[in-house]
Amino acid sequence: MMEVEAAKILWSRYVDKFKLKYTTFVGDRDSKAYNQVCEIEPYGADYLVYKEECMNHVSKRLGTALRNLVADCSKRGITLGGRGRGRLTASSIHKLCIYFSRAIRGNKSAADMRKAIFASLYHCYSTDEHPQHQYMYCPSGENSWCF
Repeated sequence: MMEVEAAKILWSRYVDKFKLKYTTFVGDRDSKAYNQVCEIEPYGADYLVYKEECMNHVSKRLGTALRNLVADCSKRGITLGGRGRGRLTASSIHKLCIYFSRAIRGNKSAADMRKAIFASLYHCYSTDEHPQHQYMYCPSGENSWCF
């Protein structure tokens, strides 16, 4: 509740004091503060407040979803990626979250983000015996991390 009250105060006080209006609310997906700010309509009914999700929260949700998937599959006796090298472990989930964040931050268009996300996924999934370097996803050039 403290976050909700703080957001309501912040969004309403700067109009009077500095003639400043915020346009975008940055928060996590289940933020109750955003809903409360929209309800109080700090700038009137005609002024919309847009919500952007924090990249760190998005990456965190990816890691949580993958860890939950591994836990659910292990309860059913399924090992994702096999039993040896290439299986989905805590360290590989951590790497995927980092690569995911870099792909989102480092690209301007949604198509480029998608391509970078799939490139990192296939690259991590690849082994010497079964290479998964899909050339339509892997970056090219001398600065490429895929070789």
